[in-house]
Amino acid sequence: LFPYTTLFRSGFNAQVSYTYGKSTDLNSGTSSVAYSNWRYVNNVYGLNDLRLTRSNFDLGSRFSGFISYKKDYLKGLLSTQVSLFYNGQSGQPLSYIYNGDMNGDGSSNDLIYIPAQQSDINLITIPATGSKPAVTPDEQWAALDAFISGDKYLKSHRGQYAERNAARSPFQNQFDFRLLQEFKIKVGNETNKLQLSFDILNVGNMFNKKWGHSIFASNQQFTLINYKGQTPTNTNASVTPTFTYDASGQTNGNPYLLSDFSSRWRGQIGLRYIFN
Repeated sequence: LFPYTTLFRSGFNAQVSYTYGKSTDLNSGTSSVAYSNWRYVNNVYGLNDLRLTRSNFDLGSRFSGFISYKKDYLKGLLSTQVSLFYNGQSGQPLSYIYNGDMNGDGSSNDLIYIPAQQSDINLITIPATGSKPAVTPDEQWAALDAFISGDKYLKSHRGQYAERNAARSPFQNQFDFRLLQEFKIKVGNETNKLQLSFDILNVGNMFNKKWGHSIFASNQQFTLINYKGQTPTNTNASVTPTFTYDASGQTNGNPYLLSDFSSRWRGQIGLRYIFN
């Protein structure tokens, strides 16, 4: 943590800070049930052979700060303070998994193999449904390859199994605004304070609907590729896994969701009485 605060005689006050955190674990323990904690850990080698990877609670980078201005008047009986707060932080850790139980452990918790080329993944045709035409393996590969190339983590780890929580959702920014009006009230020999406040949370979204978005992935994972089972490949009855890619669950081509409430600007009014 690297905080820096300064107070100016002119009524200005400011602070900036930076925090970096890194944490790894075998199991982040996100459930209140022991069986669920064991069963749903994303993995490659099996639930009884977990590897040390980034924790669900890994902080990454966080920047925060504020600037404010306070003006006293009427011999200090009244004061008005205006403040702007900022918080910027790394996005959630994110895992890419198969949609389907590839290793037969009863859960969709299997981390994907990131194909470097089309021959690395056995895509099969998605049949036509209703007015939707069939989607060929070549068409699916073109779309999947484009997604991988557009993802910083997947692009740099082609030809490898994805690690748990190794990817991240984008960096997020939020500004909050506060207007505070303070009244000094004389009660006997004591001077108390009455404060009225008006806050606008995520104020940037008030000016531009694309600002201040809060994004997340459910359970910090995304089912990128569909596992469709195994098919025989030769007379010796060896089998090969089959897959499809249909871009399901994506929002504008992204593997995360927009939090409707947290992404909106909100206002609140406060009343506070402070006894000396």
